[in-house]
Amino acid sequence: MKNFLIIILASITSTLTAQEIFPLGTSVLDWPDNNYYVKDINNDLTQLEGEWLYTDGSSSFEVTFEKFEMVSHPIKSNTFYDALNGKYKYINNGVIISERTTITAGMDNDFSLYYESPTAYGLVIKDAASNRVRIGKFILTSPTEAEVSFYTSEGVKIYTNYTGEWSLPTEMTLTKQ
Repeated sequence: MKNFLIIILASITSTLTAQEIFPLGTSVLDWPDNNYYVKDINNDLTQLEGEWLYTDGSSSFEVTFEKFEMVSHPIKSNTFYDALNGKYKYINNGVIISERTTITAGMDNDFSLYYESPTAYGLVIKDAASNRVRIGKFILTSPTEAEVSFYTSEGVKIYTNYTGEWSLPTEMTLTKQ
């Protein structure tokens, strides 16, 4: 009987502390303070994984995206999310102009996509050549093609350790390889 009561109490406790799972696109207002997981339930991020390429004459912009599952939130306890981060290489006239060589999990502000809908994503990218950050849009026009645009965010600029002007293309069509 004692073992039975322990099992019942353990079941009730685990139910009370069970982590809530929310699909991508769920409003932040619907999330609890902690103990949740924003999960790519429909594999929307998975469709973007891999290599994408833009070419224009003698220049190219190569992108690789990688999906990370159940990434721990850096501030909130027992809170996780699925993320899509990337690396890139921009080449002009055979010369590498700007490049991010590694992909890291987590809130990587060097190159990250953020879910808005199954075909629209927000984008944050840091130009390795100038240390400037831009936000943008990644819009899927087909399963193998996306329109990408980068623009300067408005507001107060605190970080000013720039090493030059923005070097990446600001509008392009990427094709999945």
